[in-house]
Amino acid sequence: MLLNPNGVPISKVQFNPPQTVEFKGGIYFRTLILNGGDIGGQHVHQFDHATMIVTGSARLWIGSEIEGDYKAGDIAEVKAGKIHVFEALEDNTRLTCIWPESIGEKLDEEFPATRSGG
Repeated sequence: MLLNPNGVPISKVQFNPPQTVEFKGGIYFRTLILNGGDIGGQHVHQFDHATMIVTGSARLWIGSEIEGDYKAGDIAEVKAGKIHVFEALEDNTRLTCIWPESIGEKLDEEFPATRSGG
């Protein structure tokens, strides 16, 4: 369970937010939209990746520690093997995770999403 900096459990969790996937120019994009206080499911990947905060703002948790807060236009990097999750700090926060297409295809099998584009 995630705890805020005061040790209080974070209770508003959205484990399966709506997600879309696009493959463009050899790049895999996975986008999800969260509202303030929503938290995507905590998870880990075998590969480094970047997440762009497209709209809104979000807090990145690595394990039970806050790694940082990000606003629209910022890019957060998550290293391979790190358990992580994003928490939306405002409504309509759009996060897009970015990987090379070859890695994205493996992730698509692990974390199914609605595919758009080609």
